[in-house]
Amino acid sequence: MHDNDEKVGSLIMNLAWFAFAVKFLIVTSLISLAVLYFMEKPLWYAPIIAVVLYIIYRLFLTLILTLIGHTSEKQVSAAVTPYDPETQIPVLRASICNGEKIAGFKDKKTGHFTEIKLIRSDADLAEFKRKYCVEEITTEY
Repeated sequence: MHDNDEKVGSLIMNLAWFAFAVKFLIVTSLISLAVLYFMEKPLWYAPIIAVVLYIIYRLFLTLILTLIGHTSEKQVSAAVTPYDPETQIPVLRASICNGEKIAGFKDKKTGHFTEIKLIRSDADLAEFKRKYCVEEITTEY
């Protein structure tokens, strides 16, 4: 369930970035066309100017994200459930009936389990461990 939500969210973010890029290029091209027309310069410069401005914008955005500690835009948009090793323990809940496994965190005091990811394969479990820096995970039935 969570895996599909992540895929849908990633798709929506990619579509939003694509739409933004198209709008950015169109608007900057139109502004460049007007400026070039009044300066009596060749109008075919407008799309080139728009692309160059977009590249500069993306480089500037990447630089800012790197400076504030984000290595990619995916990290900015990805919602990660915080994990506190002092109050929570990583747990893999496995169903005796159907074998379904869900990785999450169990509160040490209350016993409340927070579901994070449906585990369908060893790769899913490895991704969960990598994402949350978990080395050992206990299994509950």
